[in-house]
Amino acid sequence: MAEFGKEHKYPLPPGLGESSGARVLVVDDSSSTLKMLKRKILEKFPDVAVETATNGIEALLKIGHAKPDVMILDIILPEMDGVEVIRRIKKTRSYDDIKILAITAYGKKIGDRAMAAGATAFFAKNDLARMFDALATLLAAGARGAKTE
Repeated sequence: MAEFGKEHKYPLPPGLGESSGARVLVVDDSSSTLKMLKRKILEKFPDVAVETATNGIEALLKIGHAKPDVMILDIILPEMDGVEVIRRIKKTRSYDDIKILAITAYGKKIGDRAMAAGATAFFAKNDLARMFDALATLLAAGARGAKTE
């Protein structure tokens, strides 16, 4: 939309079309987890734009607007689970390079499903320090263009 406005010389609302650096979309159905993750991301990476979503469908809808470089995605979600979100992202050519850090409180078996669907990495919710380390690495490498291990 911003590109269309610029191309046709329409005035844009403040902030629309401006590059704000890296973008992260955080998806979790727990409002307290969402708030905590957003707060910590902004503390550690103040130049990062952070969007949030509370379910899989909302996440897919926000991807087009937010154009995230990295998605932090809970796997157990209402409406559409995180594994299905990953599958749909990886099937869409314009979004298949989004780095997806899958998180769950339900263990390795769920994490393995996320990895098989195409997640970049998986982390238990009780080990978010490692997830933040991975996020730092991806952001430093340019995220969407970064190579995965």
